[in-house]
Amino acid sequence: MTGTDEPFTFKDERGSLMGLEYDIIQAVGQSQGFKVEPIIISPNNLLSGLDTKNYDLVIATMGHTDERASKYSVSKSYFSTPSAIMHIKPDLNINSYKDLAGMNVAVGSGSYHEKDLNEIGTIKSLDALNSTYLMFQGMVQGKYDAIVQDQTMLQYTANKYPDIKVVLSPYYPNLADNRDDVVMIMHKDNTELLEKVNQGIDEIKANGKLDEISQKWLGTSTQDNVKDGVK
Repeated sequence: MTGTDEPFTFKDERGSLMGLEYDIIQAVGQSQGFKVEPIIISPNNLLSGLDTKNYDLVIATMGHTDERASKYSVSKSYFSTPSAIMHIKPDLNINSYKDLAGMNVAVGSGSYHEKDLNEIGTIKSLDALNSTYLMFQGMVQGKYDAIVQDQTMLQYTANKYPDIKVVLSPYYPNLADNRDDVVMIMHKDNTELLEKVNQGIDEIKANGKLDEISQKWLGTSTQDNVKDGVK
């Protein structure tokens, strides 16, 4: 886990982990009878640490991609959120990656947003940061023209600062990749853990625990659609 992206995983004032994904993996573990021992890893090192088997599973708001599914065991989706582009400049019209050409942009470190924008190569500057709050802060300070992250994280952060008028545009860079689906990632050969995790996800969906956790952190059910909009 990253421990840096509220409301998914972050630390309270005493340094204890909490958040939506923290509660989800604990609920899955409880339903399947295994103990969860969280480890905090920098976002850009999550998968390399999994490759070297320093831990068994990654849960860090990771979207489903064909590339990840070919290399790792990928769980069923436990959450869904589109990518989104946020800015605060009313004169800008940004609806897709191509509209970011020539701009200063921040993305989440180690995300597929970072990979995609580097491949496009038309961005003036691209900073990869470990926290949505730092991305938002940099945008407000004028360092970035726009920031790209999962919509849920961006909206949650913006809601904390109601005096700042933001424009939030959901973006679907590759619908065929199912990237809106947030999944847990495990070693390719750990089929036993994959089966338990999938059974656990099914169980907490069926018994209402997943919706309870979502309501706690987001104020919405996991069944609710993420809305487009301007705040």
